Amino acid sequence: MRKLTWIHIWIALVGLILIGVLIYQLPPVHDRLSWRLDFALTYVRGLINPIGAPPTPLPPPQVEVASLPTVTVTPLPKPTLTQTVEFTPTPAPSPTPLPESVSLPAPKWEQQDINNCGPASLTMYLRFYGWEGVQLD
Repeated sequence: MRKLTWIHIWIALVGLILIGVLIYQLPPVHDRLSWRLDFALTYVRGLINPIGAPPTPLPPPQVEVASLPTVTVTPLPKPTLTQTVEFTPTPAPSPTPLPESVSLPAPKWEQQDINNCGPASLTMYLRFYGWEGVQLD
């Protein structure tokens, strides 16, 4: 038997990585692993570049208040009223009576993907008004 050389080991390792990347591109695998990969990359990024201490607020500025000049105000003469205007009240609108019962048809149910509750809810809401799309749209 031949001994494995370093070049054979590197070729096998690159081949395994390539196969892993190709398998990761499959939608079912990608849907299940993408958030875990994002979580792991965030953790590694925090190890490489840790967050420092939060900034402290600056002290409030010292403001000197100078004395304001005095202002004299002379009152204006009061205007005299010559004519009064009377407004007639308008009648208040009467509310529309509510029906005895209302029945709305249920929209087609849409199963939620991982962390996709907003788009799934919006899809069901828009389907009530006749939209034909899916939550990925």
